[in-house]
Amino acid sequence: MNIVADATAFATVADVVRGRTPVSPQDRELMDWIAKRYGVSVVAVLADRGRLPREPNRLRVAVWLETDAEAARFDSKGGNYDSKKQRVIGTRVLADLSEDEPMPFVVPQSFAGEARSDIYLHFTPQDIERIKAELAHPLIRAVRIWTGAVVFLETDAQVAQFAESAERERWTDVIWRAIHKKDEFGAVPREAFSIRVDSEQTFQEKFEGNRYYYFL
Repeated sequence: MNIVADATAFATVADVVRGRTPVSPQDRELMDWIAKRYGVSVVAVLADRGRLPREPNRLRVAVWLETDAEAARFDSKGGNYDSKKQRVIGTRVLADLSEDEPMPFVVPQSFAGEARSDIYLHFTPQDIERIKAELAHPLIRAVRIWTGAVVFLETDAQVAQFAESAERERWTDVIWRAIHKKDEFGAVPREAFSIRVDSEQTFQEKFEGNRYYYFL
């Protein structure tokens, strides 16, 4: 199993999905075992160390699932990881390791979710300006794309005006097309995409004009 730094994990998995990086027979066997047992599509399994503060040498195994829904199957009803599934997969991983390892910490990961985040992170100021130019609406003050897409108008009253309108749908189409151009893996289907319309008034008054607080 490849030991991969967390910062490069998505790029590594993306190359597996592209077919540029081969999967070892051992990893393929593990992926097929997980897929068959839980009825999911596994695109990769990666491991790293140093991510668990109290156990820095403990192996963490990321099971990369194709979709958000598949990754969610590995959550418990309380919102944490399903510990039983973690133990079952961890035990299976240990069977492949020659070292005397403690039980690995198994983490489900959505490839589609990470692909979306990667798209949003690569929007440049020039990309945003092109979107604003195509939107071409006098009430639009800003467009921000971070963990999602938000069109900012000036006031809350203006937001209410466009709550359900053909113009808002046009804005959604314009922004989705810009995202789609960067969407190599089909992670943002049009039918699942929506934008948020908010006001600079709310952004400044409730979030101190801080993008981090707003998208938290």
